[in-house]
Amino acid sequence: MLANNTLTILQPLQAKLLPNGKVLLTRKLIEAVVELSHYWDGSITVMMEETQIGNDNIDCKIFNLDELPFKLEVISFDLITPALLHQHNTALVLAVPGYRQNHITKLCHLAGVPCIYVSEYTLKTRKQIASVNASNPLVRLRKIAWEQNQEMKQRAAIAGADGLQCNGTPTYKEYLKLNPNSMLFFDTRISEDMLATARDIEMRTANRSEDMPLRFAFLRSDLI
Repeated sequence: MLANNTLTILQPLQAKLLPNGKVLLTRKLIEAVVELSHYWDGSITVMMEETQIGNDNIDCKIFNLDELPFKLEVISFDLITPALLHQHNTALVLAVPGYRQNHITKLCHLAGVPCIYVSEYTLKTRKQIASVNASNPLVRLRKIAWEQNQEMKQRAAIAGADGLQCNGTPTYKEYLKLNPNSMLFFDTRISEDMLATARDIEMRTANRSEDMPLRFAFLRSDLI
């Protein structure tokens, strides 16, 4: 095993530290890191910035710091240095393009550590989110302009990274030409045993007319 064998993940969600060695995190984060550990032959460190407010994610849960299946370091991303990455024996950094992590590419270059970005939202999607969240036209325009400026910085970060994981087709089409090591990934987290069999589908649709409408439910789940 290599001396530097730590996968360091920069998680965009913030952590709320609680008294008595506890922390407020999402179960989705825990499950994602556990899944990654099956494919990574080494230790995993998750770096998160701190927040003083509660998380409104529906799957938030309080965990004991000493029982987490990975090492958690709560730190401002501005304070991450090449020396800190070496201190953690980092072999690879997973980052997310955004204003808090666009500098990570250059930081990893200085440290001599590979950096892979995980992208989920295109500029178009981020502009749509900004428009929905701002009712004031002037505020909306300012947010959209800010996203446009960030896009240039994100593209530079992605282009300089060692690889790019695109969670979904939109970002893959948008950023494919920026990085030669781009990968399209669908994060379904669904195993075969969770799918309906042909017999299940037949039983559920046996009493339905062809003219009856189908109803679908979509549960939104934001990025690791």
